[in-house]
Amino acid sequence: MLLERLCRSYGVAGFEDEVRQIVMEELRRVCDDVRTDAMGNVVGFKRGKGRKRRKLMLAAHMDEIGFLVTHVDEKGFLRLDPVGGVNPQVCLARRVLVFGKERVWAVVGSKPPHIMKEE
Repeated sequence: MLLERLCRSYGVAGFEDEVRQIVMEELRRVCDDVRTDAMGNVVGFKRGKGRKRRKLMLAAHMDEIGFLVTHVDEKGFLRLDPVGGVNPQVCLARRVLVFGKERVWAVVGSKPPHIMKEE
């Protein structure tokens, strides 16, 4: 099912290749021409029939919110920067999938409050 495939794919902003591939596969089934532009947007064209060829545009986001790994310390802990509208506080204790040479599952954590500096 298409919705399930899209929901199970990963497409953090700037890294939408997996989602883009699914969208292109689906559009090729129903469109006369499918392309990507310089920004990575997918554009599908379907020619109309009859004398009044009406135009219709469907637009949607392919990307999702996520994090970018900015540092890995000597103990293997990751430093993350949010990509998109992420509220880091709701991510604590959540499982996340880290993309690199391999995909690795991790858990988001933070320093305990009693050792954090006031900011």
